[in-house]
Amino acid sequence: LSLVPFINAAVAKGINVVASSGNGASITEISSPACISNVTAVGAINKDGSLYTNTDRNNLLELLAPGGSINSTSYNEGYEIRSGTSMAAPHLAGTIALLKQYYND
Repeated sequence: LSLVPFINAAVAKGINVVASSGNGASITEISSPACISNVTAVGAINKDGSLYTNTDRNNLLELLAPGGSINSTSYNEGYEIRSGTSMAAPHLAGTIALLKQYYND
């Protein structure tokens, strides 16, 4: 199943699509769906601003967001510390939403 038509349809309606680049520490490729056109690929940084070492990155990686040692909810109830690009993507998605609201877009 190709995600391309769904991503393009969302973008056509003004919806930003954000995806994690992956945590394989690759410097030549990023994970799907971050590698698809019209998707904003996001990698992770640590709290000190350094690159999270497992971030997949190449020329398609567009932005970095906090993703190292993030306090997140746990599926076992409560909270836990997690790290990775999946922790960074919600930070970027939330930032986009706030900017769109501020600029009334």
